Amino acid sequence: MPTTLAALAVLIFLLPGFVTDRIIVSLTPQRSRTDFRLVIDSLVWAFVDEVIYRVIALRLGLQQFPVGFTPEHPEILFEDHALSAVVLLLVSLVVGLIWSALSVWGVLFWLLRLIKITRSSGRVDVWQDVFTKHRTAWLRAYLQDGTTITGWPEYFSDDGEKREVFLADAFIERPFDKGGEAEAIDNTVSSITELKGPGILLTERAEIVYIEVLPHDVASSESEEETDEHEEANASISDQSDGNGRSRR
Repeated sequence: MPTTLAALAVLIFLLPGFVTDRIIVSLTPQRSRTDFRLVIDSLVWAFVDEVIYRVIALRLGLQQFPVGFTPEHPEILFEDHALSAVVLLLVSLVVGLIWSALSVWGVLFWLLRLIKITRSSGRVDVWQDVFTKHRTAWLRAYLQDGTTITGWPEYFSDDGEKREVFLADAFIERPFDKGGEAEAIDNTVSSITELKGPGILLTERAEIVYIEVLPHDVASSESEEETDEHEEANASISDQSDGNGRSRR
């Protein structure tokens, strides 16, 4: 068999593995990989796809794909094997989808932790662990300048080093400068701003220091209580301004 034809046969064998690997990479967070690691992973998935295809082929009476051929008639590679190619492609797609679902929800590593084989979650980093496990919880992000932003994490980055998150139904709490007028009146140390839009995107420039996980009722009640307190503080400031002879606006 000429070298080019042999390489074509190897490529056809590896192609389902590349399809499976591409689906997994697209649907699940991944650590950076070298080209060599990518080829190795695809080779492993190609073997898995081929084994599953062989089992299905025995039940359906399909032949091995790709099949042997002669240099004089290379078209025999695909002749009368369209169904085999379609089944092998479907196998690669289904394997990729199933593995992606198991990886995202941590099913395999949950079973391994259950039988004390590992303590790892199998995810990329703790950033992924927290946002996946507490997907329905409210979060409070503490920024470098002391500002806190509370909201529901609708979107978040796959890589914890980037630290980007979109908080829906969010409200912002900003600290007052020390010695400010409001603090002198009623010891209020921060102001609350409720966002009118769908949410706020915190990028890397926001400099998130740490994130606190909150139950929904706690976040809601704190927002309402702090908003009432600051409304009273603003009213008190306005009243004092009137007493000093300044007009209210």
